[in-house]
Amino acid sequence: MIDMIDKIDSTKRRGRRDNMVTVDCVLTQGAWHVLRRDNPHDGTGVDITKSPWYTMVRLMLRREEVTRGGYVGMKLTDGVAGKLYVTLDDVRRLGHYISTENMAHLSCAITGREREQICEEVRMAKVFGGLPRDTAIDYFIMKHGMEEEIQYSTLRKWYQRHYANTEEGFIKDYQHIMHWKAGQKRDK
Repeated sequence: MIDMIDKIDSTKRRGRRDNMVTVDCVLTQGAWHVLRRDNPHDGTGVDITKSPWYTMVRLMLRREEVTRGGYVGMKLTDGVAGKLYVTLDDVRRLGHYISTENMAHLSCAITGREREQICEEVRMAKVFGGLPRDTAIDYFIMKHGMEEEIQYSTLRKWYQRHYANTEEGFIKDYQHIMHWKAGQKRDK
């Protein structure tokens, strides 16, 4: 097994992370953008060991390359190859391959979570700040640096389907909480 680990790009990192190795991964440009923005990275790879995505990556690690031959919901022909840092212990116990299907699932999960986060921020800006929806969508796409990965029209349609109907309920819930909080202060 140690010979197998030596074949992996086992570039040692300085400091307390001497037990890190890299595994190859092909993700969409948007997924790499989010991982690089939120996690430490160097010229070799992205260190996701402290990221919430690390649990998902650990579940995807296999000892040998597994292909199911089934339908992959997202094609990674436009994917960008890169490396993710994982712990040497996980590579020894779980393996060092991530299947193409799992890479597609990881890319979809990361970009989907980013899309939901942008929509939450748009809803907050619209409800509490009075900012027009279209202006807020445009601003938060630029703020997150996702201009090339998420199209304005796609995000606008997503927001209309999943968030526009919840704005009134969101306001009512907030008002209810504020009245409840005000009532607690009076009781003291």
